[in-house]
Amino acid sequence: MKIRDIRSKDISNTISVEGEVSTINEIRPKLKTAAYMCNICEGIVCLPVEGSKIGKPVHCENESCGKISGFTLLDDKSSKTDSQQIEIKELDNICDPRSLIVHLEGDLVDTANVKDKIIVTGVLKAHFQSTSTTGDFVLEANSVEKIKEKKLVADNKEGTESSGEIQIIREIID
Repeated sequence: MKIRDIRSKDISNTISVEGEVSTINEIRPKLKTAAYMCNICEGIVCLPVEGSKIGKPVHCENESCGKISGFTLLDDKSSKTDSQQIEIKELDNICDPRSLIVHLEGDLVDTANVKDKIIVTGVLKAHFQSTSTTGDFVLEANSVEKIKEKKLVADNKEGTESSGEIQIIREIID
């Protein structure tokens, strides 16, 4: 799918997009499960983290406590993964190429460099700022494949660029 063809109807669907990496942000830790300690009984409550917001427990899950009290986030008992945001732009030589934000997690971080041509497959999401009704499309990546370009000379043998007609063949590499 081309970046310019992405629409709201594609949100929550798995899509594949081809593009060139234009921006790479630093790797950051991301919470996967938040562990909290009840400030009254010191019981531990673990909550999965969905999206970009961390929820807090409503009440203590310890049956002997059950209080609606303060909770303290326990960093050492919470699970984390590496995360990274990149931006890709359309490959076609267009005067005004469109771009797309891509979130990478776990083994996918640091798999691409600026100027790499890649195919990203993932689930399309919409991210909204708290005061805006207009959001951004964000692709939560499941896979990233680099596209290697080979140059072929007119007689279809691999070689270096010559005066003959050149055809670019795209080959997906790991």
